[in-house]
Amino acid sequence: MDNPHLYFRRRRTSFIALLVFVLLVAVNWRYFYNLGDRVRQTRPGSYQYEVEKDIVPTDDELDCLYGKTAPINDHSIERIPNNAHFIFGLSNPYDGDTGSFDFLAFLAVRSAVVGLQASRIFLHYTYLANPPSPEPNKNPFSNPWVNRLKDKLTLVYHPPEESNKIKDKSGARKAAHIADVLRLQILSEQGGIYLDMDAFTLRPFTNILNSPRDIFMGHEGGNRAGMANAIIVARAGSTFIDRWIAEYDHIDFEKEWNYHSVIFPKELQHEAHYWTEQIELNGGSPFNRQPTYHA
Repeated sequence: MDNPHLYFRRRRTSFIALLVFVLLVAVNWRYFYNLGDRVRQTRPGSYQYEVEKDIVPTDDELDCLYGKTAPINDHSIERIPNNAHFIFGLSNPYDGDTGSFDFLAFLAVRSAVVGLQASRIFLHYTYLANPPSPEPNKNPFSNPWVNRLKDKLTLVYHPPEESNKIKDKSGARKAAHIADVLRLQILSEQGGIYLDMDAFTLRPFTNILNSPRDIFMGHEGGNRAGMANAIIVARAGSTFIDRWIAEYDHIDFEKEWNYHSVIFPKELQHEAHYWTEQIELNGGSPFNRQPTYHA
């Protein structure tokens, strides 16, 4: 039989090691949580793994890029407005590292003036002051880069209460998720072109704005596993946008971080294509040999 003193010493050493491990986990729980979340979301077969694959453009995409496709214009349908919408500064700058409206943000908006040739440019914001202020709507033109654009911009102030309503309704907590919802609401109500603050437009969207389609988005991911919400062109009242907004009413943040902003619109696209094909196949009805349809 082992020496009882040696036995208890081993037990004590094991207990101390376990206690140290528990304390380390408790102190660094956020790191371990993020690490586990990243492993879960980047494993083979995950949404993010599929989205981050390298892209190989198709012939049709290359033709579109180099302007070789014929424009699809339908003048009987109202044109999508050539208005650009940007969102910035929804979070109180004193709540964390929220960034500032800097030179790169200035360039993004300036590209909408020169490259996109937008009719109007709207900057939706809550905090813009420089130096940062915890007071909402505190002198936005104190930011020198915003001030340089003042003759080209229409500032649209969104009070913190508006963000709180989005939080209460959707369960969103991060400013990025609130901006995801806000951009859809803006496009649903007004139509136009939404652009992230790191999106730089090089030329006008003339053919897109004249198209009979209600919404345009780019693929995200090498195998086109998602739809990028960084640039959205949409007509006011788009049913696609409205269904997308409705999804945020029961948002599940246990899913991957980009599910509602990137993966879900791709699922909506597949669903829309399926029913379009079924209606064409069945001569105008969603189902084969359907005698009536009640909307």
